[in-house]
Amino acid sequence: MAPLALDPDRFELPGFLVFPRIGVTTTGYHDDYPSDQALTVFPEGAWDKYLPRASAPDLSPYRSR
Repeated sequence: MAPLALDPDRFELPGFLVFPRIGVTTTGYHDDYPSDQALTVFPEGAWDKYLPRASAPDLSPYRSR
């Protein structure tokens, strides 16, 4: 299974892709600077207060990676 398929409820906030089902946040992938890329593991509910400002991400640029 492709990693992006593991969490269909993912969302985007400026600079972050958040995968709440698996508890992972990524950042730094939008600028193509490998030194800025990071992955963070977080506890359930940690990003819930940001959900009203979130949007569905366009992940098409990452599907071929």
